[in-house]
Amino acid sequence: MSRQLTRWCAAVVLVFALAGAACGWLWEWVWDAPTGVVVKGAWYPDPWDAGNRAAFSGTGWYVAIALTAGLLLGLGAGLRSRGRELATLAAVLVGSALAGALMYAVGVWLAPADPEPMAAGLADGQRLRGSLSVSGATSYAAFTVGALLPLAVLYLTVTRRPAEPRTAEPTRR
Repeated sequence: MSRQLTRWCAAVVLVFALAGAACGWLWEWVWDAPTGVVVKGAWYPDPWDAGNRAAFSGTGWYVAIALTAGLLLGLGAGLRSRGRELATLAAVLVGSALAGALMYAVGVWLAPADPEPMAAGLADGQRLRGSLSVSGATSYAAFTVGALLPLAVLYLTVTRRPAEPRTAEPTRR
């Protein structure tokens, strides 16, 4: 692999990683933490319905933000990948997986801690904020799916092959 191609792949992965960290901050910022109450050493959302909606919104916001960022970054990488499509595909796969992991890590790190362990030592009636989480393993694929979709569309629909040279027609006598 050439030095220029290596730099290109590293730049793609780096841009995805930085975007993933920024998306983690955005994810935590738009999410509303549910409040809850301690009952017999366990934490329960209070009110119940609002707490469960907030838990679901954590997953929903993660998917929405990751999918949108993946689409934009994948489109950008695909449009600039002239002549290095396979390397770009590999870099986008690695970068988008890293971005999704960083988004989750940054978002959870910025959000309130898990209230369950804290509830064990507290008296009944104490109020705690809920934690940010994602439910369902497929949600974690949102960044990668979003990034690969524009690559697939670009690579399958936009022809970048040079035009074939025209051959002269035989002359008739």
